[in-house]
Amino acid sequence: MNDSDQQWYSIGDVADITGVNPVTLRAWQRRYGLIKPHRTEKGHRLFNAEDIETIKTILSWLDKGVAIRNVKPLLSGENTPITTSPSLPETEQLLDALANLNFDKADQILATCLKEYPLTTFKKRLFHVIENTLRQPERPHKGLQYTLWRTLITQQLSALTNLQRQHNKKPCWLIRCGQRGHTLAWLTAMELSNKGYRVNMLDGIQEKLSPFTHLIKASSRTKIVIVGEEKIKPAIINELQKLPKPPELLGSIAEIHANDFE
Repeated sequence: MNDSDQQWYSIGDVADITGVNPVTLRAWQRRYGLIKPHRTEKGHRLFNAEDIETIKTILSWLDKGVAIRNVKPLLSGENTPITTSPSLPETEQLLDALANLNFDKADQILATCLKEYPLTTFKKRLFHVIENTLRQPERPHKGLQYTLWRTLITQQLSALTNLQRQHNKKPCWLIRCGQRGHTLAWLTAMELSNKGYRVNMLDGIQEKLSPFTHLIKASSRTKIVIVGEEKIKPAIINELQKLPKPPELLGSIAEIHANDFE
């Protein structure tokens, strides 16, 4: 079958199909040679069904804990020993940088991981591992390390989310209620951005939302996501119950308030 008989997909189409954003797909091509898309005369990348299957295979290896730099021999069918881990290999490097308060190194590691790994892999094998480790009671200076981690992850994710706002069309409000759940809120913002939502963030709401509910009633197409790790004040619950459709709850509040939005 020649090229004219194949169905071709843009990098945006492939991102929608596989869940791997264009930035990561480009990194897999440029740095690791894992995929080899065709190019149009204007230089735009085009992918076929075989490319998409390759991407899905890469995802399966990453899900088993293989580092992205070790995937290429596996794709080639080489008899290479497989080393898997519940966390990304960069996780320990990042924890060491945080322990030493090495801002620049930690920032560089974090930026690289966000670029080279799909967000689902990043969330499961780095984000949650870092969060859990920095909360261990016996970890020295854990408060200072967590403050640095929160600063870095917020800067990185907010920059990426705001960059995608100019391209995304679907309206979305993301609200963090209470004092905890800050990093989870920004990770959620990035996840929603990758799904095409134009995310507006209200970070740390602890008062009545009556002006907000009036605004949303005028735009029923807007998706509402509430993130939090503690019980929401009754006054806020009362306002959220006035929305045209129930909000999506994430974090501990999803269990705490499961019966309030049925």
